[in-house]
Amino acid sequence: EQLTKKRIITIIVGVVAVLAVAAVAFGFLRSGSDPASSGPKAVVAGQKVAVTVAAPSVEDLYGYQFRLNFDESKFEYKEELTSEIDETSSIFAKPFDGYQLVGATMIGETPGFSGKKVDICKMVFEAKVDTPLSEATFSISDVNIVKSNLDYEENVDGWQMETAVVDG
Repeated sequence: EQLTKKRIITIIVGVVAVLAVAAVAFGFLRSGSDPASSGPKAVVAGQKVAVTVAAPSVEDLYGYQFRLNFDESKFEYKEELTSEIDETSSIFAKPFDGYQLVGATMIGETPGFSGKKVDICKMVFEAKVDTPLSEATFSISDVNIVKSNLDYEENVDGWQMETAVVDG
């Protein structure tokens, strides 16, 4: 009986250790880099930050709209918005308190865009003050998409964004 308890405890400790290692590895894989090469952890006033919005996959994406949330006391949108999908005909950003409403659409009778690990668009902001640059600095919410048959899906999950300091 004592041997069985020892064996059970050893198994539990082993499983917990394996899960901890897997969680750390998953975090590195998900971020796409290791901490040593993840770039600046802060920006200084006047530096530009590019925010790239991406989706793990899209199928028949004809249009989209989402909120890019940010702290207006720390960052200013520089009206630099580009679509990373060539087929997109029209793209916009409209300012609201604490966020930019971003949207894009194709025009005409055309199939929507499909792909995996898709960069959707890129926006540029300028730091107003020295500030940390973390995942919490910017966030994305309320993602809605339109298919080419005009089916509309609200609150789509999985879209993410990545920030990077712009050189120059």
